[in-house]
Amino acid sequence: MSDDFPLKSTASVFTSISKLNFHDAALLGLLSDHAVMKVNGVQEKKEAVNFLSIILMSCAHLRWFPPNLEKTIQSHFEEFPDHLNPVHLCLAICNVSKLHSFSESEKEVVRNMVAKLEEKGIEKSHPVVWLNLALALGWNDCSVDWVLSSVLKQDFVDNIQKNFPTMVSVLRQLDYEASFAFPNFQGPRLDLGGQKPERTNTKQDSLVTDVIDITHVLDKQMDESVQTRIMTSQGHEIDALVLVGNDKRVVPFSSSGSNFHKVAIKVLKFQDMIQPGVVPTSESRMWVRHMQSLGYKLVVIPYNEWKSLPGNNSKMMYLEKKITESIS
Repeated sequence: MSDDFPLKSTASVFTSISKLNFHDAALLGLLSDHAVMKVNGVQEKKEAVNFLSIILMSCAHLRWFPPNLEKTIQSHFEEFPDHLNPVHLCLAICNVSKLHSFSESEKEVVRNMVAKLEEKGIEKSHPVVWLNLALALGWNDCSVDWVLSSVLKQDFVDNIQKNFPTMVSVLRQLDYEASFAFPNFQGPRLDLGGQKPERTNTKQDSLVTDVIDITHVLDKQMDESVQTRIMTSQGHEIDALVLVGNDKRVVPFSSSGSNFHKVAIKVLKFQDMIQPGVVPTSESRMWVRHMQSLGYKLVVIPYNEWKSLPGNNSKMMYLEKKITESIS
């Protein structure tokens, strides 16, 4: 790519690729390298931040965030409030949250940004954007109780229920996710009423369904020992989630106590399959990093390994071994 290719055009290409949902690692890598070079050469801070925010939105959609681009955005992150309008700043925080696990210092920066956005009344003028911000922060390494108490305040929740009834299910989902994603979670809880949302199989994927069926018999006497088809607010799906005690046995989610491990099980799809000498795709790496930031133990099941197992008994033994290894 020519060094003369402007940053504005690079951002436009990112946007086009994102709209087409076109995942080409070589092309995205080339564009990322060029974007980093051009941003570092820009004298005008506002121009750099504006185009970075556009590129960031595309990266969040594509789940693409190479280390050099991540480092560049990190270096400009504190400048975002100075050059982006409040709505675009909300979206930028959401997008960074989808791709990057905040450090302690970054979390403090985010808290300050959120406080300033609240002063500008964004939660009233753009409640859907504010809700998306809360959901994104809730599944990053930010404290869920901080999100529920500082971002999703009761007057905001009341406004959503009154004026945006279709969004109530999303609020309820956040409350629900917090209750099982963090076994020690004690609140504050949203006063939403109604029933908890049911998880349904939305994808016809026989491989994933196969794994879910096996997890359901990890302990035949327990009806509440497996959660399935869990979608985080950043769009990362957990195929199956189990709670495991220190004795390495699966226990129900209703179990009391705090010394449990949350084990997230993921089946790598065809485009993400791991074979000897092949590096996992960015989607797989992003899933692993995201789940680790939330404190999960992980079981990643490569397609070729799972399909080579002869029958349910072998698959059951394989899965139990993987779960045990994940908490060892």
